[in-house]
Amino acid sequence: MLKKIIVFSLILLIGFGILAGCGSVSRKQNKVSFTKDGVAHFENGYLYRKEGVPFLYLKGSSYNMGLQYGVLLKEQINSVYSKLDHLEKSVFANLPVYLRPLITIFIFVKLIYIKHSLPDEFKNEIRGISDGSGVSYNKLLLISMLPEIFNFSCTSFVKIVSGRLIHGRNLDYYFPLIGKNPLVVRYVPSGKIPYTLVGCVGYTGAYTGMNDYGITLTVDAAPIVDTNKESALPVTFEIRDILENARNFSDVEKFLKSYRSIKGWMVIAGSASEKKGAVFNIAGKNVSETPMEDGEIFVTNTFADKDFAHKFMALSDAESASSVCRYERFSRLIGNINSVDSAIEALSDIRFYNYGEVIGAGDVTVNNEGSLQTVVMDPSKHSIYFSSSSVGMYSGFDKFVKTDALFKDAPVLYREPNYKILDSSYFKNFSDWFTKAETYYLEGNYKKALNTVKGINKPNLIQLEGEENVAEKLGILRKDTSLIEKSDFLIEKYPEYIMPYLVKAKVLYASGKYTQTLDTCNQALKTHIKPLYLETEIYSLLVLSYEKTGKTDLAKENAKRTISIIKNYAIGPKEAKILNKMKEILSK
Repeated sequence: MLKKIIVFSLILLIGFGILAGCGSVSRKQNKVSFTKDGVAHFENGYLYRKEGVPFLYLKGSSYNMGLQYGVLLKEQINSVYSKLDHLEKSVFANLPVYLRPLITIFIFVKLIYIKHSLPDEFKNEIRGISDGSGVSYNKLLLISMLPEIFNFSCTSFVKIVSGRLIHGRNLDYYFPLIGKNPLVVRYVPSGKIPYTLVGCVGYTGAYTGMNDYGITLTVDAAPIVDTNKESALPVTFEIRDILENARNFSDVEKFLKSYRSIKGWMVIAGSASEKKGAVFNIAGKNVSETPMEDGEIFVTNTFADKDFAHKFMALSDAESASSVCRYERFSRLIGNINSVDSAIEALSDIRFYNYGEVIGAGDVTVNNEGSLQTVVMDPSKHSIYFSSSSVGMYSGFDKFVKTDALFKDAPVLYREPNYKILDSSYFKNFSDWFTKAETYYLEGNYKKALNTVKGINKPNLIQLEGEENVAEKLGILRKDTSLIEKSDFLIEKYPEYIMPYLVKAKVLYASGKYTQTLDTCNQALKTHIKPLYLETEIYSLLVLSYEKTGKTDLAKENAKRTISIIKNYAIGPKEAKILNKMKEILSK
């Protein structure tokens, strides 16, 4: 959802301009040699490209592997970081003037934190990348913290299929550079276990990986209300630490049960040799393990441990439309997974309940606007199948490449792109719109973001929600009455989904049409697809509208109901705002 893309999440990028000259850069001339087949070699590392994807092999000490990374990928790393520099300038230009002087302080505080939390081996590697590529060491350090401030939505599963373990994931992240700059990297660290990651150029943490003992790991965000303020290793580097040290599932458990994170995460772990899998629910200093049942387990973005979800997550995160709807759909799909192909199909799915295949539904479908990488790992065969979105969305539609995790066999094209969808005029137009709207939103230019959608009379679900969200940010929701007609269009199309009713109710209430708001809210409560947080927003509008129309008893009755729902979870900023309004009604 566009509302998840907040400019403050990218404040770290502002430091790029400030820190452009910080950090030493080696002046040494690092010579790359090429073999006849076009493979680039430097020291113990090498790089080649297949199907448009770079495959990087690194071997040696942390610093030497970093140097190999920086030298061999120098051109592409600089290309990625130049795009980040451009984004930084755009974000900065749209920030309030009073915030700009504070940024330098914020950046350097973050740098101190990063340098304290990262072990020397990872700092040495980043130093090597800096020396090899010429990109500032501090820039590379800053980007290593991006997942810790910018939540991502994901779907991950582990399942035993015909006696072997299959581990799959979608990486949903509203940061399209990741999908457009994929990288498969094979680490062979001195004295440690070799492992292979599917990631992106210029970022050294791990979202998805597998080591030579058949240990597989992915990570999904589970946003928590109270983050751990103490220094903690970023979760994507904890994943790397485990992969290069864990030989069995017991080793994984030891690492994760003693791990202390900054935020809330789920680490999904598998062991091919033991045919074991589990989700490790991590909320700052708190960790619990949820094992597989009947040979399978999957998660979206709510803790698998429901007690954790209630204790540490706000209602708006634990019961968001994004997580709830994807979870419901994948619960139907996982039973059909009996091979790598069916796993790919499940992760590429765009069905929205009983409405069939829907493009532009928001991140409520398994494969969605935020899906940048789709990966299936088959560790017993040392095989990884992956796609990375060339258009910055719906990675499940892109081509799938099969690679040998040991780098012994050359990667091959496994599945052609879904040209039927990718080449359709609707998808191309939608993709163009989304890229433009997402860019403006990331930059904080809400007026331009609003202009991209204002003229669309028959929007899809994410366009409706995006327009409502931006209009609300700009304080002009009551003026954007065209949203009522657009909501009606989508209510007719998706009568069982609560979201378009909620948008309509918000505009009606902002316009002072309280009786019509009540009618819309009561219609919304009769729908079948109503994630609890959206339902709670409807209840709060119902309360406020009853109060405005003088129906005090009904207002208080529904205020109590709203409070009781919210208090089942941790209280976040959105929930606190609603609670205060409900308590105010009850106090009258």
